[in-house]
Amino acid sequence: MPDYVVSRRTKMRSYLIAGIIFTITGLIMLFAPQGFIGAVVISLGVAAFVSGLYTFTRFRTELDDPIFHRTLTVRAVLGMGIGVLAIVLPLVLAGTVWIITAYILAAHLIVSAVLEIYAVTRMKESGMDTTGYLYEAIASIGIALILIIFPGSTGIFLVRIAGVLVVLAGVACILHDRGILQRFRRN
Repeated sequence: MPDYVVSRRTKMRSYLIAGIIFTITGLIMLFAPQGFIGAVVISLGVAAFVSGLYTFTRFRTELDDPIFHRTLTVRAVLGMGIGVLAIVLPLVLAGTVWIITAYILAAHLIVSAVLEIYAVTRMKESGMDTTGYLYEAIASIGIALILIIFPGSTGIFLVRIAGVLVVLAGVACILHDRGILQRFRRN
């Protein structure tokens, strides 16, 4: 057998590893939802910072338009600032500001999406493909709505429900790896 061919057993191990990761994540969501929410908020902060940094270093040079350049500079600086706040505030204040930080992130995502839609219209006028950027703006608005609509106890309840579903998915992956769940068997 050639070296580059992956055996069936090796492929199945990926289901076992994914199942273990899903199960552990689901259990954390189920039994420590506030810790999970905190990790998600910090992750969103890291994503906002990285997105702002990327926009500042690469994306704003796409067009030679001073308004476009200024708009994306504001978006980039705002993203980096909010990202740092979302990372530092919950850690410094011992997790007492998760909901406030989530609202700040939601506001940032909405402002960022509006600025991105403006930038997309400027890019479209110059004939550039803007499909990916439009999807990013839509995703930003969707995540912002989730952060606004589901704060506090409702959000914790939904995280616990999602935790049960993730645990079930993890168990299904493990059973598939062990050959017990054969409905999705690959030949």
